Amino acid sequence: MKHIVCLLVLVMLIYTPADAQKKRFLRFYDFSGHKFEKGQLVSTTDSSIVVFRDTVLIQVPISSIYSIKTKRSYGHNVLVSSFALATTGGIIGYVIGDPKSDANDYSFGDYSSKDFTTFTGAFLGSLSGILAGALISGGSRTFVINGDQEIWKQISKQITTSRKSGS
Repeated sequence: MKHIVCLLVLVMLIYTPADAQKKRFLRFYDFSGHKFEKGQLVSTTDSSIVVFRDTVLIQVPISSIYSIKTKRSYGHNVLVSSFALATTGGIIGYVIGDPKSDANDYSFGDYSSKDFTTFTGAFLGSLSGILAGALISGGSRTFVINGDQEIWKQISKQITTSRKSGS
């Protein structure tokens, strides 16, 4: 029974982040390089971008945007993936681990699956998550608009078409 529960939790943890990344996430930077808005792309017009953040639709004028970055930041990807994989590793460690084994009776020479504890599963999962988050962050793109309507007309096609392809 423990194995079925573990498998269901793993499927849920893997499926949920994959489903949550379907919409294009954008970060907007002003002319001094500070992020002033972020959200999921809803629509574009000739003079603005509409994004969804929390429970509010926000219209961002093109004239106030210096650059747009796609996807989430490096730190966000590393944090989320390490948390998800640490949780998964902890669950696997709990299910596989032997609760009757003596906690002080570990030997590094002959490491078996019965010695695999919740802590070691979470630790190894978080290390894997850091690596996975670093690899995921590589696909972020930066579009420099500089408040120009003509540049925006060219870039808006790239942003809206690549959103449908899932990147």
